[in-house]
Amino acid sequence: KGEEVIEERPRFPGNVPQVMGILHEENKKFTGRETILMNMRAGMAAEKPVLLNGADGMGKTQIAVKYVYDFKQKYDVIWWLRAEEPAVLEGDYAALAGALNLPEKNLADQAEIVEAVRNWLEHKPGWLIIFDDARGPEDLEKYIPSGVTGHILLTSSNPGWGKKLRVISVPAFLPEDAEDFLKKFTGKKYESETAS
Repeated sequence: KGEEVIEERPRFPGNVPQVMGILHEENKKFTGRETILMNMRAGMAAEKPVLLNGADGMGKTQIAVKYVYDFKQKYDVIWWLRAEEPAVLEGDYAALAGALNLPEKNLADQAEIVEAVRNWLEHKPGWLIIFDDARGPEDLEKYIPSGVTGHILLTSSNPGWGKKLRVISVPAFLPEDAEDFLKKFTGKKYESETAS
């Protein structure tokens, strides 16, 4: 049997998510990384969690932000989680209960709120959850919904994630991408070769 695939519902241009919690503004000067973005979309279409993996400073978070803004019209719910510190991750995840107006949103036990959010994600389609700067799979066990009702995007510098994800390596900028970025950022033209 092949992987279960959930059909995307039709969307109209200009649609925006009903719930959108993202901590970053769109980077209008984003440059390059087209192959990575195409691979990310292919991974999402196959209903597999997508991991952007690479050393610190390679631009993983900015690529994730670019994906969110490029494809936001395809989702009803987008939620950004700061995954580096366990307490912050749990708080960000529980905060989604308030944004979704779940009955459990005001419970005193944050673990129960987390469970309610995960249960909601397991039964509703049309969402994208981003775990930014995740430390490792063991830290996310109670947050990753079972099933394939939505999309999961992770960024991490840890290479030890196993084979359950679509892992996309994020290398340093290619020289031509770096040059294009400088042109966008400064508004000036740069020559890739110096005059002899």
